[in-house]
Amino acid sequence: MLNVITGDLLRSAKDGDFDVIVHGCNCFNAMGAGIAYAVKTQFPQANQADQLTKRADPAKLGKFSYAEIDSLVVVNAYTQFYPGASFQLKALQSCLAEIKNLFGGKSLRFGFPKIGAGIGGGNWDEIKAELENFALEEDVTIVLWENEP
Repeated sequence: MLNVITGDLLRSAKDGDFDVIVHGCNCFNAMGAGIAYAVKTQFPQANQADQLTKRADPAKLGKFSYAEIDSLVVVNAYTQFYPGASFQLKALQSCLAEIKNLFGGKSLRFGFPKIGAGIGGGNWDEIKAELENFALEEDVTIVLWENEP
């Protein structure tokens, strides 16, 4: 099931609305902007998980790291190699498949931002179609910022 709401993904996660949140990262261990920066500052354990991975490793693309913070899992999905507009749809597809393998089928509530469609430069229609496919078997909510289209 796919829901789309307006709000603050990280606040909702802290409030217990999600079991797993997934945001997009680059492979350079740089959570310097966008929601990745907010994750880094509000969930430092997720940044620590990212820092434990090899910087600038092309093998990370399409994979993820994660941190368990109390009853919440924060997933750093490596959907782009470089910082900036370098989102890759195939990397998202691979991340979603791996996330489903590890966390799927457990009646968990997943929260996503408009992953890859902001600073990453990805095509939102294509990204949303992938999330809709993921949501066929999982409870997924996309949380849009108030002023986001």
